[in-house]
Amino acid sequence: MNTLEEIETRIEENLVNNGWAKEDIACIVFDPELEIWVWTSSPAIPKNLGFGGTYKDMIDVLITNGFSFNRAR
Repeated sequence: MNTLEEIETRIEENLVNNGWAKEDIACIVFDPELEIWVWTSSPAIPKNLGFGGTYKDMIDVLITNGFSFNRAR
């Protein structure tokens, strides 16, 4: 298994190898994954995403528009 630093380095090397200038890139690896941080039932999530309702309302709108979630709300 790769460390976070190894993953960051590999992604940055791939970007440079594909034409990006080294001084124009930076890679950040989130641990835990961003999805774990964002998809919590905090009332701050819909507010910070610019949604005018509750977290449950936001999830209901997303589901209605074709998004799926495999965890309980």
